Amino acid sequence: MDLLKYEFMKSAQGSINDLIGQLVRGMRHIYYNVTIDQYSASLPELQEIEQILQREDQELGREPRNYLKEILEELEAESKLESKLLEEIERSAKTIVSALYEPDFSLEDFGYDFKKSEATYWLEFYGYKKNKGVDSSLLIVRDVFKSICYKHGIIFIDSTLDEE
Repeated sequence: MDLLKYEFMKSAQGSINDLIGQLVRGMRHIYYNVTIDQYSASLPELQEIEQILQREDQELGREPRNYLKEILEELEAESKLESKLLEEIERSAKTIVSALYEPDFSLEDFGYDFKKSEATYWLEFYGYKKNKGVDSSLLIVRDVFKSICYKHGIIFIDSTLDEE
């Protein structure tokens, strides 16, 4: 299911697309912002919407879908993306910089923020946490960040340019 398609789609109130959008927005809010107790309290309302959609599926001759499960699976995939991205950046940067320049390279020496708004992801790269200036290691690490972000469809913002 394409969560963004339904999450930001303008559609007639009560239409199938509107109901799916309500589910997506509700599940995204629950997934990222509420406790288990609040989740349990919010679930019945979302289940009612899901049942309406499942009845619509049956009336249209389609197999009823488990909408909440599909949405939850997509949200879990989104959250795995961040950890996968950062693991890949660390492994690649460490391999290259250690082989070429510094055997004791650590990604912890660099500042960056992984951010998301309205399901749009970006990574802002700040360079060294301590002002070491521009060197070969910084350029390689920046290129690794940029390359892996682009590979995963994530916007890369190079804030080291602010310092130059």
